[in-house]
Amino acid sequence: MRVPLHRHGPRFAALLAFTCSVAALGVSGAGALRLVAAQQTWRLPEAQGVITVELTAEGRPLLLGQPVAPDRLLALARSTSRRPGWRAVRLVPAPTTAWGAVLGWARRLDAGGVSVDVQLPRP
Repeated sequence: MRVPLHRHGPRFAALLAFTCSVAALGVSGAGALRLVAAQQTWRLPEAQGVITVELTAEGRPLLLGQPVAPDRLLALARSTSRRPGWRAVRLVPAPTTAWGAVLGWARRLDAGGVSVDVQLPRP
């Protein structure tokens, strides 16, 4: 059985409105915090001197989630490898990427004088 708000008076309505607004503020704050934390963990490898390149199921490279031409990726990796604090290019294949494609990219980068790490695919 629902009780109308006017029976409880204006104080109850104000308290209910305040509680709902505080709850909404908490939920939006938690969402913003999660977004910022995700961005920081996304950039963590870059801060450690690692460029993370994802490989699609077809073996095409993605840099920061965007497709990149193979020649452009090789040129970027070579120019970055000359910077201080540089470590490696990390290849992160999709679970369905053929290992031949992963090894092909590792060989191309290695032949260009770039250190390569291969991370196991995410399940």
